[in-house]
Amino acid sequence: MKNDEGLDFALSLKTGRVVDIRMVERGLACGCVCPNCGAELQARKGRKNRHHFAHHIAGRARPTCDGGRESALHRAARQIIGGWQSLELPALLVHEGRRQGALPGRILSVRRSELPDECGERSPWSNLRVRPDVVFHGEEEQIWCEVKVAHAVDDTKRSRLQGYRVSTLEFDLSQMYRSGDWNLTTLELSLRTDMSIRQWVFHVGEEQLRHRL
Repeated sequence: MKNDEGLDFALSLKTGRVVDIRMVERGLACGCVCPNCGAELQARKGRKNRHHFAHHIAGRARPTCDGGRESALHRAARQIIGGWQSLELPALLVHEGRRQGALPGRILSVRRSELPDECGERSPWSNLRVRPDVVFHGEEEQIWCEVKVAHAVDDTKRSRLQGYRVSTLEFDLSQMYRSGDWNLTTLELSLRTDMSIRQWVFHVGEEQLRHRL
């Protein structure tokens, strides 16, 4: 999907939450802005073209800002994941020479969750060198989550994440955003059911597992 074909998701000024095109009124009455650049958006819901949000600046429609579609999908995925009450954790597979080992997957029961980027400058997260996209608090542990759309976790961020010794799971949406035509329902279905997009960036049990091989 081309970047100038608009956004699937927008930020509602009324609620402060991400919405999709089905949830708003037509035109400027949608009351939304771009999650990336903050520009006013117009909900285009005509009969011929795909329904989408378009940038509306100085009274005219404008091309989608650079990174707008990626940021909108990232924000929507983060909101969805952060609302889950449980999280299916994938198995951890490691290889050491010709040997291999595994820790089984399991279900994490979520007691509460946080979105560090939305906690404000006075939150404890503002003092950390790295902030995960979503933080899940279980009974006795935390799980951090990263959402990959256009940019993967680089070596510097990976090293910092490892320094905090908190298992970190990545959701890889890098192929999803290219197709377009998403809404919150279809996006949540993919996030929930497609285990192929989940991979461990860091797992606290990996070092011990390797020592046992």
